[in-house]
Amino acid sequence: MTTWVCGVLAFIVVNLSLNFEKSPVFERPIESIVVFLFCSAFGLLLLRAATPSGANFFSTSARSDHDTASHVPSLQVARSTASTSSRPRLFLLLVSALCCRLQIVRVLLNGRQCRASGVEAFLPLLLAVHDYWSKQNRKATDGNTSHDQKSASLVQRVFLGQHRYVLLTLVLGITYAFIVSCTSSPHSTHICPVSNLNRLSIPLMQVLGLSLDSFVIINLAATFEPQVSTAGATKAGSPVFVAFVLLASAILIALSGLVAFVTHPRERIWVLSPGSVYWGSLAHWTLLLTIALPCALKLSLAYGPLHLAMCLYISISYASLSSLVQWTADPPLFLPPAPRSVKLAVALTICFILYLQALSSDRNVNAPTPRLRFHGRAPLAAIGIVVVVFWSWTFLRLPQNSGSSAHAIDSLLTAASAQHDTWLQQASTSNGLGECVNEYKRRYKRNPPPGFDAWHRYATERFSAVIDDFDNLMDDLQLFWALKPLEIRRRTRKAISDPWNEVAEIRIRSGKAEIGPDVKPTHRWMLDGVIAMMNNYVDKIPDMDLGFNINDEPRIAIPYNDLRGLHTDSVPIEPPKSNPFNETSKDRAAGWNISDLSSPDRPFIDYSFQHTFHSHGSISCHPSSSARRFHTWDTLPLCTNCFAPHSTGLFLSNWTLSASPCHQPDLAHLHGFYLSPAAFKPSKILYPVFSQSKAAGYADIRYPSPWNYIDKAVYRPNDEFPDPPFAEKESTLFWRGATSEGLSRRGEWKGMARQRLVHLTNNASTTFPILLPSFPHVSSNARYQPTYATHHVPSSILPELGLNISSIALVNKIDRCWDDDCPAQLREFGVVGPSDFQSHWQYKYLIDLDGAGFSGRFIPFLQSRSLPFKVAGVFREWWDGRVTAWKHFVPIDIRFHGLWSTLAYFHGVKASEGKGGRKAVAEMKARMEEGERIAEEGREWVGKVMRKEDMEIYFYRLLLEWARLTDDARDDIGFSM
Repeated sequence: MTTWVCGVLAFIVVNLSLNFEKSPVFERPIESIVVFLFCSAFGLLLLRAATPSGANFFSTSARSDHDTASHVPSLQVARSTASTSSRPRLFLLLVSALCCRLQIVRVLLNGRQCRASGVEAFLPLLLAVHDYWSKQNRKATDGNTSHDQKSASLVQRVFLGQHRYVLLTLVLGITYAFIVSCTSSPHSTHICPVSNLNRLSIPLMQVLGLSLDSFVIINLAATFEPQVSTAGATKAGSPVFVAFVLLASAILIALSGLVAFVTHPRERIWVLSPGSVYWGSLAHWTLLLTIALPCALKLSLAYGPLHLAMCLYISISYASLSSLVQWTADPPLFLPPAPRSVKLAVALTICFILYLQALSSDRNVNAPTPRLRFHGRAPLAAIGIVVVVFWSWTFLRLPQNSGSSAHAIDSLLTAASAQHDTWLQQASTSNGLGECVNEYKRRYKRNPPPGFDAWHRYATERFSAVIDDFDNLMDDLQLFWALKPLEIRRRTRKAISDPWNEVAEIRIRSGKAEIGPDVKPTHRWMLDGVIAMMNNYVDKIPDMDLGFNINDEPRIAIPYNDLRGLHTDSVPIEPPKSNPFNETSKDRAAGWNISDLSSPDRPFIDYSFQHTFHSHGSISCHPSSSARRFHTWDTLPLCTNCFAPHSTGLFLSNWTLSASPCHQPDLAHLHGFYLSPAAFKPSKILYPVFSQSKAAGYADIRYPSPWNYIDKAVYRPNDEFPDPPFAEKESTLFWRGATSEGLSRRGEWKGMARQRLVHLTNNASTTFPILLPSFPHVSSNARYQPTYATHHVPSSILPELGLNISSIALVNKIDRCWDDDCPAQLREFGVVGPSDFQSHWQYKYLIDLDGAGFSGRFIPFLQSRSLPFKVAGVFREWWDGRVTAWKHFVPIDIRFHGLWSTLAYFHGVKASEGKGGRKAVAEMKARMEEGERIAEEGREWVGKVMRKEDMEIYFYRLLLEWARLTDDARDDIGFSM
């Protein structure tokens, strides 16, 4: 039976260890641990009650092969502890230790980005040291002396002496730590502050937690040690004491959580909405841990906690190494070289063989001259040899990251040109109104809306480069075809009737537009801009009421199942009518006067300052998607699987796909909108809300932003701030901005994109790969390979490579923060004074990224002669698809892992001799021509498709489509030649 128990426990531990980084149970440590402890305690009690004393699950028959306790020194601890410690005192100590361990877990989770990798590898070492110390102490107490081993060889003394397990666990710990460092991804750009003591305190807390783990393990084993009667009979250990320790700890932890729930009302929404994924993961972990605990106790009785820990750690190490075989990234950027992997596999296998040999010598450990007895374990030795051959063969077959003779960006530039040409060919295929109508019917399977001829004339008179491709617009409106016109009007009225909803009204009557009541003065500029955008054609727009989102954040998040139903109901089932009525219904104004709103409930819920990714950001994804199945709570490692689908190596290659949260569960911790939005009132019902931008999966209706239309941020160089040619600009990557992305109160700022960018470019403390050319004598073809900077890279590495060209800082003051988060950010980043917006044009590289919503700077950046770097953040605007990444701007992943490589490509790098253990690299010439070409092509193209006239054309067509959608006779009206 012991063999089966060992197999079950090994399976459970390996399963949990390989999946713990994606489990949401660690996002709620108090709730999760309370459930674990309660269920494990009741599981032990039920198991004890279900097994009669004669056939107890915890019998020690497995020790029949080891009738002396000398080979399992940890059991000596049990006997001594059980005899010297009173149960009440030990009970209090264990409960206190478990509660302290939870607090340490919470501290480590809050500071996980400062965690040291591989510390947990040394738990067996602590157990071995304690075993060695207890054995020596027992010998001194009993008056025994050590055997004379002068005739033993050095190898025998090292591997078969009394301290052999200490040495073996030390070697195993070092090997395991190396395996963790090699199989883990590089560190993410999530911030580990340099302005406080977290870099020191978090690793120390890890060590303290490990010490508490060993204390709990040793003393639980002590309380579970079976008692031997005077007649020589062995009575199995009882799990009752262990169960009550777990129950008491669970009660105390639950009470502390209840106090926190009562005293922190802002957290209640998050606490009370864990989600189905959490419950499923909690059930999975609870079931496995409830099974694992009695298995571990049984095996600890049979072999001792030290040997149990050794076997489990070896199993986990092999599982971690085997996961490398499954890596399929092309190229495998973060895969360790095959020779290193082979060495790790061989080292681990040697540890395994030495451990088996130490076990085999246990019976003879008291002999005057212990002997190596490989022949006694010949089958195990043979298995060890097979394991060595297997791992060597496996890792020799792994793909080698030997680089490429061409830089990845070269191919991306070529592909972008082809992509843009393809898009352009279909964007304006029609010549004349008749062809435009036919193309509309072909694309959208409907007739154009009434008034389409006037819109076409308006667009052609303003030389619009886009006549046919309005897919973004039609996609935004598609879902509303599933609602009846009256229902759309009713939902509009409900949204705009309550000022709390923060959806402002614009009313169009008889060819005139006016702003509705109760508009905040701070947001009136937005509505004034909307009216200004429609002034030239408002007399041709039918009567209607429109609801505009006055917040930066989008509002409408539809769950996947509802979204699928809406898509099904919105698809046209009949071909377009041949002779539609080319006019909207009469007296449309009366249709918008709705007084009966039925339910008094508000359509929106305030989710400001809450984590919103799993509650709203990913709910439109398929249930089997990564974002729905996994919670990447661990922000320390870079999630390579998250960016691989939309990337080529280090570089973003699919701009559209990069917006989707469905394959990127780590987005939950990479942007303020998902971490803690400052003003977020969403609805999971399809309400008609017009927003300036939206995140992927949201159902807001996008329209051109008044911010750009009324020149809130404008490209207007002057004599004081001219826009010189690209070659004459200062070679600097420039950004100035505020901490407006979200509100931070519990350290959320450490994951916000703006703060991460400032930290990354002003500190050399983050591990990041840089694609650099090999030194000529290493590779005659100057092949490119990723070079990794460690956590302790000197701050001189960027100047050494010539990449110390960034000027990125926060301006004026730290905004949108509470309590300690404000001074913490000020200490970490500092601030600089404001600068004139027109001063941007003196720099070659301008980086742009989202704030609380879209960034209003991108269009002016495109209009300049500078090269814009656009971070693929959360939000997408009306122009999405009109400009092409790598053709008109340079895309940067929101994780920033490819930022330095991208900058190195355009700016070039100096040759480096590789001091400090780094590999030497050759000089890489700057690609100034490529950079200037992107800047000029973007500048030229934005002057054709993103002008104010283009905003008017887009909005004009949007209003015509919306007028048709909200018309009771929408199935019978339309335009035809």
